[in-house]
Amino acid sequence: MAINFPNSPSDNQTFVTNGRTYRYNSASGVWKIVTSGAISDLSDLTDTTSLIPADVSDLTDTGGVLGNAGAAIYADMAALIAATGMSNGDFGLVTATNNIYVYNGSGWYKIATVQNDSPSAITGVDGTYELATDGTATVITAVSTDPEGFPLTWSYAVTSGSLGTIATVSQVDNVFTITPSTTESDAGTFELTFSATDGINGAVNASSEFSLTFGVQYPILNTLSGSVTSGSVTVPSQANDYYCTPEGDFSFVSAAYNPVVLEHTTHKSPTTTQRNIGSTGNSTLGGYWAITASQDGTRIFAAEHNSGGGNLKFYQWNYNLNTTVNTNGNGLSGTVGSSSCTGTVTRNRPSNQPGFDITGIALSSDGTKLFLCAVNYNYIARWDLSTPFDINTIGTSPAQEVQVAGSTPCNDVQLSPDDKYLIYSAGNFSRTYTQKQFDPANPLDLNNLSTVTGGSKQFSSSGDASANVNPLGACFLNDGTSMFVFDRQNSQIDKYTV
Repeated sequence: MAINFPNSPSDNQTFVTNGRTYRYNSASGVWKIVTSGAISDLSDLTDTTSLIPADVSDLTDTGGVLGNAGAAIYADMAALIAATGMSNGDFGLVTATNNIYVYNGSGWYKIATVQNDSPSAITGVDGTYELATDGTATVITAVSTDPEGFPLTWSYAVTSGSLGTIATVSQVDNVFTITPSTTESDAGTFELTFSATDGINGAVNASSEFSLTFGVQYPILNTLSGSVTSGSVTVPSQANDYYCTPEGDFSFVSAAYNPVVLEHTTHKSPTTTQRNIGSTGNSTLGGYWAITASQDGTRIFAAEHNSGGGNLKFYQWNYNLNTTVNTNGNGLSGTVGSSSCTGTVTRNRPSNQPGFDITGIALSSDGTKLFLCAVNYNYIARWDLSTPFDINTIGTSPAQEVQVAGSTPCNDVQLSPDDKYLIYSAGNFSRTYTQKQFDPANPLDLNNLSTVTGGSKQFSSSGDASANVNPLGACFLNDGTSMFVFDRQNSQIDKYTV
């Protein structure tokens, strides 16, 4: 029913009607209930008899006046239906279904389902990771959310393999940092399982496999002391340089005017089948005295000298080495010779280079750096190519000239297939090759070479050391245990194995 309050009441003025007391609040402009059988505004409750303790945690409802204010617990729907003595507003929880019901005086009504779901599936975690060999950390930010908004607790465990010295793992909440070792002997694999839990449900998990590999580990030269096998080859006279692909499927020999392509039909076996031999018919400067190739053998590079002039000449041929042997001596795809080269480039000889015979050339695995050495030249020079494997983009002068062997000329230069090692022979007609390591922080930088313990090997060759006796081209194979060396005294390829 409508209540007629006094007009223009003053602040805190009271008004009683129908057993209820109201007080006017001028600040809010409304009448507020003060009493209605029970006090509804607790601000008006005054404990004049000190019945309520100062610390409400000491308040005990011994008489059950306050009630438990919770829901009655029922095992299943049958128990709920059979219940009696309910009052309007009572709650019931059925544990069999986790449903909550309210009694409205005439029956039970479902109002909610008690639910706490597991966190969502973890994302942001890959199945596999290849750890960096330079020690750069792999940082993983795992992502999961709890449907009810509870905070998640994150953890990890090694679930396969052993962490050992391969790497260290640190964690800040859901961010995991895996820092690998830079020591080659620490290479290995392990598995981590990342977990998230809300503390109520079981954890959700995601697993990743981590690998630390340093690629093929090429041997130190003085460990090549095992068996030696050989395969005879037919090559032009005055063989001067040699290169073999890491797979051991193709070999290349250069001599005056006659580069030769040899196929190892059984890979990594020194026995070969001659694929190409042809007269270049080019004597412009003095012949193709140094030869190398891309690691797949499809791009051949050569350099020739001019003993009396001031020029260097670089050549490139591109081949399809899978085609049938061309028996007319004109190569596998185009004639071997300057008239059909993919590229021919002439460069001025550096000022500190006298007239010389180019005896060694090596190409980096990415095709951007060409290394050159020569008789009577106390340096190894590095020429850079701005476009990989394109001799037409070679620099106008060497990017580096370094006396790698001091004042002793080098007569051969090679690179390990991973570009980790520089291998060279120093001294005219030397049988000894030296192995040095590039600084990983300065790859292929001739100014940052370090001595390799045991990195020296004298390769055998019959006869006395002379221009046509010393071995050529010490080339690592990608099995990590062997090397091909060309013995020009006996016209054979020798395989040295650890």
